[in-house]
Amino acid sequence: MMLTRGNTYDAVYNAFRWDIPEFYNMADDVCDRHADNHPDKVALIVEKDSESPKYLTFADIRRDANRMANWLVSAGLKQGDRVSILLSQQPEAAITHVACWKAGMVSSPMSILFGPDAIGYRLKDLGSRVVVTDLENLPKIRAVADQAPGLAYILVVDGAPEGCQHFLDVIDQHPDAFDNVRTRADDLAFITYTSGTTGNPKGAMQPHRSVLGHTPGFEFIFDFAPDEDDVVWSLADWSWLAGLMNILMVGWFHGSTVLATAKIGFDPEQACRLMHQHRVTRAMLTPTMLKLLRQNPKGLMSEDIKV
Repeated sequence: MMLTRGNTYDAVYNAFRWDIPEFYNMADDVCDRHADNHPDKVALIVEKDSESPKYLTFADIRRDANRMANWLVSAGLKQGDRVSILLSQQPEAAITHVACWKAGMVSSPMSILFGPDAIGYRLKDLGSRVVVTDLENLPKIRAVADQAPGLAYILVVDGAPEGCQHFLDVIDQHPDAFDNVRTRADDLAFITYTSGTTGNPKGAMQPHRSVLGHTPGFEFIFDFAPDEDDVVWSLADWSWLAGLMNILMVGWFHGSTVLATAKIGFDPEQACRLMHQHRVTRAMLTPTMLKLLRQNPKGLMSEDIKV
């Protein structure tokens, strides 16, 4: 925990001090230290449509992120090269982020709600070398590939159509050990984009220390999180900072389990089922979602969930 507990805001504020090291790699804090100390701790619970839940430990995440990092290096990418991610709350999205940070490369998420024009603009602006996506969103990439002359590889998580490679087939061919690049706290880790309400979207440069900046807010909002065995969840997509850094990576920073609901829309009864089945303790939901939950006859049925 970065905050010191206090009975008033002033007490918490006055006790807080930033402690940002000169050298810092985000992958060490959100993945590797937990894989070292608690390898069997579940990092990610993946719920997708009607499929049975999938459970990935921190050791699983590190193994696949290391393999992905090794593939990125073998593919000729250098420190600072850009990798775009066009996926929803899917494990491959999280693994790719961590792999990029391990190798000193720069990840950049894109929303699956974007059309080809928005995707093409970002690919060109970033100079992306790699895109990780799925079959559903691949046509958007194909439609604008000519706008991104630097794009060398397209990895697809659920297939291997012509001109693409299957994500797991690629990374499974590489070692599961990797020495993280010794990045500085201020080195670039990922790029998100503004919504473009005034002119074109602008890339927001996010350094490795970004997770340290998000963590105190998470702890304060969620009543001095974490608690032991926390399970964290939000429908906020990982293509936005709210989902990626305020839930997924801050949750992992604390060694908490994160519930991923890939491509599942909000239904109050289903939301209650998910939170009870997976023992969610902290949830980030919109006011509209909370109103719908309140109207649900079954209710939350638990005082343990903090929203």
